[in-house]
Amino acid sequence: MPALARAVEAAGLAVPGLPPKTLVAIDGGGAHGLGTVEADFFLFAEGQGQVAFGLATETGPLRCGVLPERQAAGAIGLALAAFAEIGGRRMRDLDAHGRAVIAAVAGFFPFEPTPLAPAPAPAAPGLAALSADSAALLVQAPFGRCTADRLEQVAALGGAQDVRLSAERGLALVVPASRSAALQAELARAGFIVAPDDPRRAVAACPGAPACRSGTTPVPDHAARLAQALAPLAGLTAHVSGCAKGCAHPGPADLTLVGRDGAYDVVLAGPPSGEPATRLAFEVALDRIRKAAAAGLPALDPVFQDDVPG
Repeated sequence: MPALARAVEAAGLAVPGLPPKTLVAIDGGGAHGLGTVEADFFLFAEGQGQVAFGLATETGPLRCGVLPERQAAGAIGLALAAFAEIGGRRMRDLDAHGRAVIAAVAGFFPFEPTPLAPAPAPAAPGLAALSADSAALLVQAPFGRCTADRLEQVAALGGAQDVRLSAERGLALVVPASRSAALQAELARAGFIVAPDDPRRAVAACPGAPACRSGTTPVPDHAARLAQALAPLAGLTAHVSGCAKGCAHPGPADLTLVGRDGAYDVVLAGPPSGEPATRLAFEVALDRIRKAAAAGLPALDPVFQDDVPG
């Protein structure tokens, strides 16, 4: 799969006008995979030397068919060129005709898609023994963002040859078993997610302002505080989006805060494009969530549903 990934990257770089957020998900079919990933195109290993080819839609990826792995990069290159020619921002935004055109260009005609099953879930952050002497330390960057200083710290701790990117916007370090617990604690102090029950894992967030010109709120900071407030409400998911595009998580969440002019539209059990129950300043919304947690409410509807959007 690494060779296929390099070939796909080269094919994408050769396509002029390709939207900057275009993503091809490649999964080798191991015990731990990409899980449910927001991508435009999918190449999933399926049997010896075979790859399933998929396209994103608003309701989930579609499986176009299977092709030999040696042909996958060429098919993706043709599909990417057709996608750039059609002019969509993301593959999921295209209609059925646009998807059929791209599938045909890639060699799947007639286009008779079926749902594409997600890849196996990624390994959760934490420690995994590799041998008597070594362990794998999996960490995640909160909300997928990491500063250069933090990356340098990881490299210094793990060694330049023993740090790899992980499937969940994090890092995998191969470390001596005798030092694994101490290194895990040090990375936790540096702000990384090192345990599967970290409440930040239940919250999706984009860069927000000032990193993105579409945002008007400091999304990562708000998302971190929201995660702590939601921690007592086990099982709930949330998304803090700097704008209605919902780049970090286009799908639904139990609570979605959509930034607009410095405040948030509050969407309950819906995507960023859903109808808001109300519009609030972040501190007000956070206070209501804390009240719901203190009262042991199983859902957030009671603390938001009586308002009228402004």
